[in-house]
Amino acid sequence: STIKIHPSVMGLVNSTLDVICDSLGLTEAPTRLPTASELCVLGDLRKGLNRKLSADNPDDLRLLTELWNLAVVPHVISRQDSRHTGSENESMGKWEKNQRIRDSAEFSLSSELWRTYLGFQRSEPLSDFRGGGRLSAEAILYFSKSPRGKQLQAKCLRRRASAIAAAGGNSDDTYDSYPLAPAIINMVRHVASLLNVCDAYGRDTEFCAGSLYDLAKSQDSFFECVIDGMEIIDDQFLLVNGGYMAFPEVQKRSYTVLREFLLLRCEPESEQSNNNTWE
Repeated sequence: STIKIHPSVMGLVNSTLDVICDSLGLTEAPTRLPTASELCVLGDLRKGLNRKLSADNPDDLRLLTELWNLAVVPHVISRQDSRHTGSENESMGKWEKNQRIRDSAEFSLSSELWRTYLGFQRSEPLSDFRGGGRLSAEAILYFSKSPRGKQLQAKCLRRRASAIAAAGGNSDDTYDSYPLAPAIINMVRHVASLLNVCDAYGRDTEFCAGSLYDLAKSQDSFFECVIDGMEIIDDQFLLVNGGYMAFPEVQKRSYTVLREFLLLRCEPESEQSNNNTWE
């Protein structure tokens, strides 16, 4: 199928980006080699990107269990709670009720709840993580702990609920939003490529001169950049009033916006002051 986005919308996006890049002088950003401390962070990011998650690894299972408890179980409890009648709520204590729901949503490596609440493409998330290794799982866990990440997840769930309601509530496969978890995994690889951790295909590259090494201060700063990218994706998705099939184009354009945004963040303070001065 062909993705159709109104030409005036995409023309506005392109022209706006061109104006921003020209006015900020970001097309020829200064480059440098990474420092010793940055190299350590970049090396750890690369190891995480290349390390595959395994169902046989206790550390990986602990990570996925924590993600399940943070990003799946609370939504299961909320949804089940809204379905109880008043008499059921009165006859059952809150702790007892929540415990019963938790028991029904016991952690599993294969569950439709991964798709429902985190947007994985399959009921077995390990298959999706192949594209970003353990680093992508850690990024989604960080995302699920972050207030910004929680807000974005809630937006995706509201869109899905609205789509299901519009379809008469007959299909749980109705998904009028972008696939959240795969989008985060792809964003991890994209931000990693901007830092020369890998190329666009996920292959190792040399840590040559670059413009964004200021963002490699810690793994957390890397994850914050991933969330920045996800916020841009969400904004772009709303801008084009996209559906699920529009996501590849939205993702592509969001990468361009994110790069310019991160270049501006890494710009020396003196230059930022000059760019922000009105004449």
